[in-house]
Amino acid sequence: MNRLTGKLVTVAAGFALALAPVQAHAAPSFPDGCKSTTGTSSSGNWSVTVTACLGKKDAYNHNSGSYRDHPATWVKVDCQHYSGGFWSTRRCQVEGSAHLDKDGQQLQSGSIGFTTSPFGTGETSIWRLYECRGHGTYSYTAEGLSATELISTDLGVVTGETASVPAVTVTATGC
Repeated sequence: MNRLTGKLVTVAAGFALALAPVQAHAAPSFPDGCKSTTGTSSSGNWSVTVTACLGKKDAYNHNSGSYRDHPATWVKVDCQHYSGGFWSTRRCQVEGSAHLDKDGQQLQSGSIGFTTSPFGTGETSIWRLYECRGHGTYSYTAEGLSATELISTDLGVVTGETASVPAVTVTATGC
């Protein structure tokens, strides 16, 4: 082999290495899913649908100084009042508790308490971030839930009917 051929082979081999795919780190696979349940008042005129979810939320990371996806849980609430043959969305006060488990071991627990504002800020949910603890089965449960209708009057806000909502658990695999 002459010198020129040897150099061409070396250059060709270097070029082939440069084109080889680079192994990228895969993005984490966060647990993802939602499940809903509905409760109604004793009169049947007040209905509350609660949806519990596992997923991701774009949030600020103080360590990196940037926004990135974080694993998150959230509860979304839809409060409806029946009157005059129609259902309409209403503000409500939600109370209860929630816990996050991984492979049957509790990671987080706490209370849920917020007021929906479907017409003001549009907020109808509350969410929390968590840190993945490795790959496994994650379960998020919202329980002991009740939602009370909030009625605006000239004298301020008064409460209407209350509905208890059955516990709801969403389970997904990830991280």
